[in-house]
Amino acid sequence: GVVVAPDALIKELEALEQAGESPRRRLTISPNCPVILPSHVALDQARERARGSKAIGTTGRGIGPAYEDKVARRGIRIGELSEPELCKER
Repeated sequence: GVVVAPDALIKELEALEQAGESPRRRLTISPNCPVILPSHVALDQARERARGSKAIGTTGRGIGPAYEDKVARRGIRIGELSEPELCKER
């Protein structure tokens, strides 16, 4: 499975476009793809800090917490971003 961080994706697409590539025409993202939210990033970083000397070396990008939400079926999927009421429920 895959999770996507919209802000990181946009930055990467813009960098590729500045390099002369046209990635948007070839990119397809399933509406079921889980989204990494800012809350996932914050949780990931807070957990790592709380581990202190027993930190595991996470990247702090929210990937683990996003997968936790995916597995628990409470995560927001890319296709749901256009439905604010549904997103509020989760």
